[in-house]
Amino acid sequence: MDLENKPLGALGHRIGLHVDVDLQGKTVGGVGFDEEHWVSGVIIGLSETGTYLTIQLDESIGGGEPHGLLGRPSKGQDRVTVDDPAQIRARELSEVMPAGVPPEIVDLARQGKTLQAIKEYRALTGATLDEAKAWLRTL
Repeated sequence: MDLENKPLGALGHRIGLHVDVDLQGKTVGGVGFDEEHWVSGVIIGLSETGTYLTIQLDESIGGGEPHGLLGRPSKGQDRVTVDDPAQIRARELSEVMPAGVPPEIVDLARQGKTLQAIKEYRALTGATLDEAKAWLRTL
């Protein structure tokens, strides 16, 4: 697939998808990354044209230096915007949740509370409605 000519939105990236992002060439929270450095996060925004994504990082980066009148330490940066498809790779559900889907969600489905189970599964995994329904059929 020719990644250079496709907008990120056309590559299947969607809000809620767990991803790894390469911070090479970026400055995040005052920390510059000259070499390849992959971190985990979740897509929380997609530009209207599909040319860039906003990713909520699992852990903040940087911060700590004093600023302002009171010299309080700054907070780290926990979001990054990415416009290069080569800097993003989707994560498998087994990577995000090695133990699988929490038993509470499975119990909801088995008790017949399918809508609630689907809603919680989607919130946890970032799955689409069709993906959540497919997961439910596997139980």
